[in-house]
Amino acid sequence: MSDFILPTEKVAAIRKSPKSLLIYAPPKAGKTTLLSYLDKCLILDFEQGTDLIDALKVDLVGIAAEQGLDNPLPVLNQVLQKVKSENADYDYCAIDTVTALEEHALVYAKAMYQATPIGKNFDKHNEGKLVTELPNGAGYYWLRLAFFKICSGIEKVFPKVIYVGHLREKLIETKDGKEISANDIDLTGKIKSILASKCDAIGFLYRDKENTMLNFKSDEKNAAVGARCEHLRGEEIILAVSEGAKIKSVHWDRIYVD
Repeated sequence: MSDFILPTEKVAAIRKSPKSLLIYAPPKAGKTTLLSYLDKCLILDFEQGTDLIDALKVDLVGIAAEQGLDNPLPVLNQVLQKVKSENADYDYCAIDTVTALEEHALVYAKAMYQATPIGKNFDKHNEGKLVTELPNGAGYYWLRLAFFKICSGIEKVFPKVIYVGHLREKLIETKDGKEISANDIDLTGKIKSILASKCDAIGFLYRDKENTMLNFKSDEKNAAVGARCEHLRGEEIILAVSEGAKIKSVHWDRIYVD
């Protein structure tokens, strides 16, 4: 057993910036484009959304197809092994998107369940059943387990991880009884809440005229956002400035300050 000393005064923080960041946005908001401006960020493309962008990127789905695979997760494992064995110099990894990753994780979840005594006969004849078809919602446990095992494997390889998700709009009732459209992350219920609790910061990305904003300020419409990081908590950050269709400047240094 290692020896340690109990603190008698406050222990100083060891970092200021988020180790794990969750960004969600509507389609075509520029999520992936802005990630391409972040130095030493490897984009793991789970939905072939980087074809038109110059970036440090791996088209997992495309490579899987070239290898005759139906699912990109084996390619992800190859990438992680290469990053480790080649000691690749990446400071960040972006999962683009977690919405697509959840869908791909269904195959892994099914395999995990089939490897158990109780699940060994599930879809024995390969009829294409999903593990989420198990009665009483039991299959969602295996989906969560698979999803976070994948995320954990990525987090062990890269110093900082950015989870990118799609927007899901939902109707909610406000305190005064009005019904409004609220912004939410497009993930299954418990996966969404667990991932949100794990991340140091959650921001909603949107365009405001020539500015692209990353909002960490929670309100009725954006209840999912927030941050543990002091410089992000309750803030709306101008992440990029554009002139027409052209990006003039990108400011990841406002998110990653150390």
